[in-house]
Amino acid sequence: MHRPVDLLIKSGTIVTPTDMFSADVAVADGKIVAIGKGTHLQGADQLINAEGKFLLPGVIDTHVHFRDPGFPQREDFESGSRAAASGGITMVVDMPNSVPTVVEPDTVKMKAETCEKKSLVDFGLYGGAGTRSLGKIKAVADAGVLAFKTLLANYPTPGREPEFIGLHLEKDESLIDVSKEVAETGVVHVFHAETDFLIRHEVERLKRMGRTDPLAHVESRPAYAEVDAISRIVMVGREYNDKVHIAHMSSEGGTDLIRATKSHGTRVTAETCAHYLLMTRKHMASTTGP
Repeated sequence: MHRPVDLLIKSGTIVTPTDMFSADVAVADGKIVAIGKGTHLQGADQLINAEGKFLLPGVIDTHVHFRDPGFPQREDFESGSRAAASGGITMVVDMPNSVPTVVEPDTVKMKAETCEKKSLVDFGLYGGAGTRSLGKIKAVADAGVLAFKTLLANYPTPGREPEFIGLHLEKDESLIDVSKEVAETGVVHVFHAETDFLIRHEVERLKRMGRTDPLAHVESRPAYAEVDAISRIVMVGREYNDKVHIAHMSSEGGTDLIRATKSHGTRVTAETCAHYLLMTRKHMASTTGP
């Protein structure tokens, strides 16, 4: 029986978590309606020959910084989403450090309208959850953000302060209140996990030594600063049933801690970045110079 479809992708290699096989994929009204071989998939309005090519689901990138609105010279939603689409990413979720930062319901609406006009892929938005965001987190969630972002370290680069208003914990005890408010919304709570006073201590020590080389930056952010932050985040998160996610993890100790806490039933997930897996201090020294 012939079934009318809008799009037929023929002879592609379909990749699943457990297998690879050649098949045709039929799409109607934007949804996959059949996978297989045979004449019952013929008669599509559009035909794509995918022989010799892999067919994979569109990737969802949950951590992008498109800097829009605020910094079109760096990136905007059109250029960022175009790059995403070219790489097979069909949805992005943009971090809240635009200008203005996404810490008010009106800002969520304004940014969503901006992105709707420019984006070439589906998108979602993060809201900021810092000390200055307390009392507004529920309203921002109700405005439609998909997740919240909190930065434990309180040290924006001089001149970049407007990008981080309402995203930082300006005092340690704010972690409790922020975690509780985000947990009550039921959405995911993403953390930039670095303990501020430990990093400040190392930065000042290296400054006194006159260190300005690239490896000084590495040394100013020791692994224990990440592990310490993660330990506090997951303990507080467990207390309030917060859906904790640790962004761009970079240490073995942090990984071990996440595994241990998950084994005890704590709700926590994590992500890393390719350069943390593939590059070392030696790479940084050799590629950036003295």
